[in-house]
Amino acid sequence: MVEKAELTQVEIAARIGMTQPAVSRMLKGMTRNISVDKLFSVMLALGHEIEITADETPKDSARLQDTQRKLQDLIAI
Repeated sequence: MVEKAELTQVEIAARIGMTQPAVSRMLKGMTRNISVDKLFSVMLALGHEIEITADETPKDSARLQDTQRKLQDLIAI
């Protein structure tokens, strides 16, 4: 989003209701201190749908890292 739409981090922050430093951290993949609610809000503000599924198979931290990577990719589109 930053590169294709030529938006600044300040403009993205205003669009998604975050501060510029928080946007910067998210673009660097630092999502550890951002709540799931906020991540969902960001995705919705950027026009994405959210689907939540659950199963009985335990998942490891690699799946969480993959989810964080996908979120970073969505923000960078």
